[in-house]
Amino acid sequence: MKIDEKTLMEVCKLGQGGACCRYILLDRKGFKCVKFTKLHNYIDVRVAKGVIKARGNNCPGLMRMN
Repeated sequence: MKIDEKTLMEVCKLGQGGACCRYILLDRKGFKCVKFTKLHNYIDVRVAKGVIKARGNNCPGLMRMN
């Protein structure tokens, strides 16, 4: 799901260091939420290892909010 700019800044906290949601990714269509995809566990492991600086888990998932 593509994330609108307001949600990206207020909920996902893009650019706000460790508070930034770990589940947002950028592709050629824009930013999207991948919280409920196959990438979920991969991202969590990388956060636990300290590889990813974005550590936030800021909402129940944009797919569930809509």
